[in-house]
Amino acid sequence: MQASRIAILHAMANIELFAVDLSWDIVARFVPTYRLNGEMLPKDFANDFVKIAKEETKVWITYHILGATVLLEPHCFLVWAFGKFITLT
Repeated sequence: MQASRIAILHAMANIELFAVDLSWDIVARFVPTYRLNGEMLPKDFANDFVKIAKEETKVWITYHILGATVLLEPHCFLVWAFGKFITLT
């Protein structure tokens, strides 16, 4: 029972990790270069995805606190560190 709970939390934490990664990817990929009707994307576009990344990181941290073993993966440590940073700001 405990192993299946950890596996589910780990899977959910990975979904959150992908959401964080995708949000930052959209900001980095489209905000500096993409044009909409010849104009740069509005600042709110980037701000919305930064907010999404922040909120998804908080959820990711919550799953870890509940018992997800995602910190065994090296890439997860960076998200943990980022999450701790943004929750302090």
